[in-house]
Amino acid sequence: MHDWILVDITYKWEDGGSCKFSLRDRNSNSLYIEARKVSELIIPRNEDWGPSSSINKVRDSFQNIKGKRLEIEMQSGDVIVICADEIDIPDSHGISNSSNTKSKLLS
Repeated sequence: MHDWILVDITYKWEDGGSCKFSLRDRNSNSLYIEARKVSELIIPRNEDWGPSSSINKVRDSFQNIKGKRLEIEMQSGDVIVICADEIDIPDSHGISNSSNTKSKLLS
């Protein structure tokens, strides 16, 4: 996912806390990270490394008391954090511990 673009983030409170991250890969294909039963969403925008909409790296390798945890480190230096019961992520060589399937469901 390195150098993929984060286009937008949509959070739906009413349907039990679902979240969708709209992304574009290096070939401008639209891809999505989708989470259900979101218990926590942290979206800082301090831009300590300068402004950027590009992803540096993604970490999805652990679970905490609030469910699955996904961290998206932006090339701005900001780290977006989401905790949810289920998280679907697109397959990419840039994701830690990902399988070689089309998508990965963390549940």
